[in-house]
Amino acid sequence: HTLPEVNDAWFKLAAQEDFHIDGLEFIRRCMAPQKEERRQPRTYAENHLSWEESITSLSGQLSGLLQSDS
Repeated sequence: HTLPEVNDAWFKLAAQEDFHIDGLEFIRRCMAPQKEERRQPRTYAENHLSWEESITSLSGQLSGLLQSDS
């Protein structure tokens, strides 16, 4: 699985049973001294994972369902 426009250097999916161990190791490896690299995940989240984005998507899906029932 991947997300569009996501830099694989700071994004990783892990199996549920290995989440804590793999996640902590991944975070340790990603702790870079460069400020820009540390800002990328936050910038992505602010641009793509806001409540407004989720609500707009949900609203569009619900509107589509209502229109298809008409």
